[in-house]
Order: sequence, then structure tokens, then C-alpha cells
Amino acid sequence: MTDVTGGLLPTLNDAMPHRLVPVLREFLAEHAGADDASVLVADYELRELRRLNPRSGEALTLPGEGSDAGQSFVGQVIVSEPGSGGAVVMWVPLSLRAERLGVLEVRFGAQPAQADLLHGLQEVALTVAYVLVACGLCSDVVEVARRAEPLHVAAEMQWNLQPLRAFQSEQFSIAGQLIPAYEVGGDCFDYHVAADHLDLSSLDAMGHGVGASLLAGLATAVMRNVRRSGGCPHEQVAAADQQLLQQFGGAQFVTALAMRLDFTDGQLEIVNAGHPQPWRVREGQAEPLELDAQLPAGLFESTTYRTQTVQLKAGDRLVLVADGVLEAGTPGPEFGEDRLSGLLLATAHLTPHQCVAEVLHTVRSYAPRMHDDATVVCLDWRAP
Repeated sequence: MTDVTGGLLPTLNDAMPHRLVPVLREFLAEHAGADDASVLVADYELRELRRLNPRSGEALTLPGEGSDAGQSFVGQVIVSEPGSGGAVVMWVPLSLRAERLGVLEVRFGAQPAQADLLHGLQEVALTVAYVLVACGLCSDVVEVARRAEPLHVAAEMQWNLQPLRAFQSEQFSIAGQLIPAYEVGGDCFDYHVAADHLDLSSLDAMGHGVGASLLAGLATAVMRNVRRSGGCPHEQVAAADQQLLQQFGGAQFVTALAMRLDFTDGQLEIVNAGHPQPWRVREGQAEPLELDAQLPAGLFESTTYRTQTVQLKAGDRLVLVADGVLEAGTPGPEFGEDRLSGLLLATAHLTPHQCVAEVLHTVRSYAPRMHDDATVVCLDWRAP
């Protein structure tokens, strides 16, 4: 099958977005002998798998865990489910880099005989993953499918700011998530992968709702603009500070962490503008980095920002959290640093994606009624 998968991209490229699944079915029927195929995309909370272009009578959703489809999605493996009369259903993860988009469901009336079928289906799934992301630039088909419930306007604004939630390379892996996903407003993170470094930032805007999303959107746009013009972390934060001050006269602010990781030596340059300290997990210890406290962006005309350096070692993990994580549970006992420290140690063996999911699941279990956004970003550094 692998000798024909190269023809899938131009085939899907010619299809209208709403025709993606029918065209894919035709391709898999012709080249893999499949009886049927479907695409399921993960919702914003990564809890449900939702069918793209469902047909009459088809189940709209499948659980993101506890099903064969969920096992494929969570474990990032191909899962085969035998059916009656020799029929087989195969679930193939749809992922772009480390970003988990959903699963591809392929049904066969009998056990397929092609020796290269599994590898071929993986190539098909990778192609479909790229097409799904591209569809989001010209159509709402995928966006509508992945919504388990309506997004609040503030959340719509926030998610439009976000990069892919996960990325991996030989040097590092990164994953992040915002909750409550359908109501978030004010928290966001961003990153940029260059040839020799990674830029990473996490922001938390004052207030809640649309007003906070407007602040976060402005700060993110300014920091990206400076970054794309060659600016370093402290220049990014300083520019956001001045723009916020000009627009709001010191009445609104944004806390920010901005950092740059040098791939050649593992040196980390960090600016902390009033944000919770990043946590480092190293050799059985989890503790916040001791960075100088600096003012949030947007408050005073005379504010200057200083860069501090931290040396990472191979195997180090950095975890960025917003105050909504540490303060979860108020007005009762906060989740706090002690619980977070223990949780980061307990999840040290997991991938960044799994670590983020477990931290947010634990926080949400501790404080089901959250009064603030909770953002977690996990970065694993392997080696220069």
C-alpha cells in the first residue's frame, strides 16, 4: 500500500473541505480494500472523539479513554478490533508532530492481507492530519466537529491565539493545555521553534472573560511581532508592557513568562514579569526556579525587564503553570506548591502530553468548580 499513499495528498487537496471523509473512503477502498472509513477529531478538552461528517445512524462521539478508539488516541498506537465473520476495525492515531488530533477508523470485511498495510495506514493518517490542520485555515468543518459544547466568546478568542498544543524534536518535547477549555479567557501560551533555539511564553491577563482575552491577544500579538523581528525575551516583554500602558494607561496588566532555550548548550534565558515561577524536575526533585520578581506588563512607564539565565541538563523537565493551578480550591485550601511538587514527581516518567493531562485532571478533581483558568505547559530537554 505504501507505493500509492503519495497520491493521497493531491487527491485530498482537490477535495472541498466537507468532502474530505468521502474522498478518503474512496481512496482506502480502492488502494487498501477497506469497506469503510471515518475520521474522528478530539474535542477541546481531549475527552471525546467526535466524528467528522457523520452519516445518519452513526455514533457522533466515542470516549477519549476506555474504548479501542480512545486507546489508540491516548497510546498513539494502532489498535485492531476483531468483528464477526472475520471483519476487522483498525484505529490509527491522527497526529501532527506530537499534536494529537484524533483517530482514523478503517473497517475491513475480512482480515487484510497486505504486508505493508500498517505502515501504509500510518502514512495515510499523517497525510490526513496535515490536511485537517490546513482545513482549519479555510473552513469551519473541523472546528465545528470538535466542539462538544459551544465555546464562550472569550474562549474563541483564546484558542485562536494558540499554536499546536504539542511539538517534539530530537532536542526537546513540549505540550500544553488550557482549562476549562470551553470557557477559558485570559490564559495563553505560545512558542516558536527556530533552527538553534526555542522561544516559549506563558501569559495570564488581568480579569476574566472577553476583557482578559483582549489583553492576552494584544500582548501575544506584540510579543510575536517583536520575536519575528529578531527580538529576545526581554525585548518582547518590554514591548508588550509599553503597548498595554499606551492602550490602558496602567489600569490593566498581564503577567508573563518569556524564555529562550539555546539548542547548542541548553542555556535558558528567562524573563519573569509577575508570573508564577516555572518548575524544574531534575533527579528526583521538583522545585520552582528562584527567579527575581519583576512587575507585570502594562503598569508603569519606567519599568525595565532583566533577563536571567538557567543552565539545563539533559533529562531536565520544565513545567509552567498559571496561578489558576496553584490557587485552585479557593476560598478553601489552595492546591498549592506542596501538592504540585508531589504531582510533578509522580508524573516525571510520563511524556509531556501525559504529564499535562494528569496535572490538569488532578487539579480539576481537587477543585471541580474552578474560578480561574488553569494552564500547564511541560517542556522536556533531552540534549544539545
